[in-house]
Amino acid sequence: MFIGHHFIQKLWFPKRFMIFFILLLCGNRLVFITGIPRSGSTLVYNTCRLALQKKGKLKWAGWINDCRLSLSFGKIYLLKIHHYDALIAMLPGIYIHSTRNIIEVASSLTIKEGLPPISIIEKILVDDHKWKKRRHVLINYNDIENDEAWQNNIWEILKVDHTLADKINRELQSLHSPDQDQEVDPITQLHYNHKTGGGKNWKHVLKEDYIEKIKALMHD
Repeated sequence: MFIGHHFIQKLWFPKRFMIFFILLLCGNRLVFITGIPRSGSTLVYNTCRLALQKKGKLKWAGWINDCRLSLSFGKIYLLKIHHYDALIAMLPGIYIHSTRNIIEVASSLTIKEGLPPISIIEKILVDDHKWKKRRHVLINYNDIENDEAWQNNIWEILKVDHTLADKINRELQSLHSPDQDQEVDPITQLHYNHKTGGGKNWKHVLKEDYIEKIKALMHD
């Protein structure tokens, strides 16, 4: 599942690059949500989506592979992506990246989908490192959990009035994962079993030898 999803993204990027280049020529702006899996990137995405909607600037929002060319001028495309791609990273735009302790990521993925191969964890680490170099805003999962001001940098870079924050957060709190019959909500990008938690309890989820392999990757 992990490998197949990554292959599809790689296969589609050259075509996507041309679409985004045309959008830029038409005066549109691109905002990329580049968080690694299980880092709160969907919450960051929905925060930006609601903020841009209220500004009246949002043309389209969703996964980067689902974007279609549409004639418009001066609008914003909000694009969600996990895997790093050098072509996409060349595009001018705003890059908002969310990150998380990689052991917590592995634990959360295990609860949600089963234990990921260590090669996937290694790829996530590489993606995280590269996106951090490209980002304009960096959001840590711990800040999302513990710091009410974590959105301030988003309001600033998207030029959103801070008075809208309470209304946006009320709407965020009302969002729910779809039931099992609906795989992904096309608007919120939430999917069944999206909010699993469990990252902090990694000692009870991951075996010691697996944890040691992750720690070795972190020190490479």
